[in-house]
Amino acid sequence: MSDDFVERFVKDEQSEVQTFKDGSKHLRVSDKDGKFCRFERIIDGVIGFGKYKGTPIKELDDGYLKWLVQQEWTRPELLRTIKYDRGISA
Repeated sequence: MSDDFVERFVKDEQSEVQTFKDGSKHLRVSDKDGKFCRFERIIDGVIGFGKYKGTPIKELDDGYLKWLVQQEWTRPELLRTIKYDRGISA
């Protein structure tokens, strides 16, 4: 994952990837003026359940990912990762 700014789910927010000392990756979310708002954890880019368990998000079909982001049970970390890796959101 790059450290480039990426478009977020919420209008007027921007984020960049930061790696913490423990190796976990988070989005550093800022408002439109660049003021820090919060950190949001992202996952490693691999689906951890179901038929596609172990498959990198970058290799999954767009149709499946579009369906996945519309499900109420999809975890926020997975939604952020799909949005960051593939640019797909609900």
